[in-house]
Amino acid sequence: DAMLAERYAAVGKALQAPEGLDVPRGIDVAAVKALAAKHGGSYPVQMTAGQALAAAGAREDAIAAFGRAAALVPAAVGSSSPRAQIAALAERAGDFPRALRELKSLVGDDHTNIDAARRLVPLAKRLGDQEALALAYDRIVTLDPFDSATHSAYGRLAVERRDMVLAAREFKAAIDAGPVDPVPSQCDLADVLLASGDRAGAKQAVLAALETAPTYERAQQLLLRIVEVKKE
Repeated sequence: DAMLAERYAAVGKALQAPEGLDVPRGIDVAAVKALAAKHGGSYPVQMTAGQALAAAGAREDAIAAFGRAAALVPAAVGSSSPRAQIAALAERAGDFPRALRELKSLVGDDHTNIDAARRLVPLAKRLGDQEALALAYDRIVTLDPFDSATHSAYGRLAVERRDMVLAAREFKAAIDAGPVDPVPSQCDLADVLLASGDRAGAKQAVLAALETAPTYERAQQLLLRIVEVKKE
């Protein structure tokens, strides 16, 4: 008990709202900033100030308040958490690196926040952050295993990173998820298996694709490559 009290005493104190404090609606920006400065160690006050400042259009002041809240309670997660709020404000302001940084941190800690992971994907693509993109994809397919499109996207990213084991796993998962059109994923899987030396597995995947779409050119070309490999 003493250990827990010592470890979480600061957070517990930060989570307490000042007694008798009531923030009136329509309070002006200067008054909100003064309130936030007076109660700098209160997480509820900083969050309330951040929301009021954001609503008033004082974006930088709102981000500062949410930043103080995040410092007070670093483990805060969820769609209304300080990091989520900062990311949304930064993205609207065009500060994509800041938005990416906050979302990447949030997704790393918030293991059930699929919405944050989905928001992270376009930012990671925009800024070319493969580590963030892999984190987002991994979280999405873990929480929504029937998201065939994300399995495929994760597989393609794995191919770019030369992780063929992961790529094969994700392309198989994309097929098992039951997409409307499994042929592209079957061809992706065949490509990866062929590159990994599994000619039999590649042939099985491409024949499954051709069974659905006999005239699909990519599948036909893959089958020819498989035959040529056998001849060699």
